[in-house]
Amino acid sequence: MVAPALIQTQIWKTNAELLELVEREVEQYNAISLQGRMYSLIDNRQKHYGVIHIAHDSLHTLDVVVMVRIVDDKIIIEKDTSEKTLCEALIHNASISREQIILAYLGETVA
Repeated sequence: MVAPALIQTQIWKTNAELLELVEREVEQYNAISLQGRMYSLIDNRQKHYGVIHIAHDSLHTLDVVVMVRIVDDKIIIEKDTSEKTLCEALIHNASISREQIILAYLGETVA
């Protein structure tokens, strides 16, 4: 018998479901650390999501940590330099099929 979690990860998500799940996972990146603060950026109208890090240095250095967009029924991750990647979070926390995730920053393309 297959474990329920394994069955759930194989379910194809609709565009509306992807919007909700990606937003939820991106918001999980909001945090404060000794080095700075991370903020999530949400644009549901254009289906763009991101996470930026603003350092606690004298220049307030800003870096894009995660950049993702949703196109039709695919999640396209343009950049991800986080320790726990968004792809991992979407698969394990949101039960999104790996086939719906494109890692553009690693050279994957939409089929």
